[in-house]
Amino acid sequence: MIEKLKEKILEIREPRRTEKGNFRHKLEDIIIIGLCTVISNGEDYEDMEIFGIANEEWLREKLKLELPNGIPRPIIFERVYEALKPEELSKYLNECIEAKRPEREVVPIDGKTLKNSGSAEKTALHVVSVWASESQITLADKRT
Repeated sequence: MIEKLKEKILEIREPRRTEKGNFRHKLEDIIIIGLCTVISNGEDYEDMEIFGIANEEWLREKLKLELPNGIPRPIIFERVYEALKPEELSKYLNECIEAKRPEREVVPIDGKTLKNSGSAEKTALHVVSVWASESQITLADKRT
């Protein structure tokens, strides 16, 4: 699956300014480290750097990341993730997930109202989620 993910990441438009062209870190390395961090309950860009440093050998050997200049600093993760278009990243991640999903799977749809999100002036925020039970992955969620 990691090879498929790398292929899809290479299709993502480079979000960094290309006129300077001085990229010390590969886009695929930044995205994969970020995703692994989030899967491991990391919460921010500093966690991405910490995860990368702690798992550098594993990232190089098992995931075959090149990391030509080591693990990026938090500011690099921040700049790249803020420049990425979420819809584009989501599209490619969903394509990778779809390739691994079983043919038949229960896909529950659930709605929630976020506590304390409403007031006399505004209505409460509602979120509808679609969950793949076997894969244990949220396929989509939408504010309504």
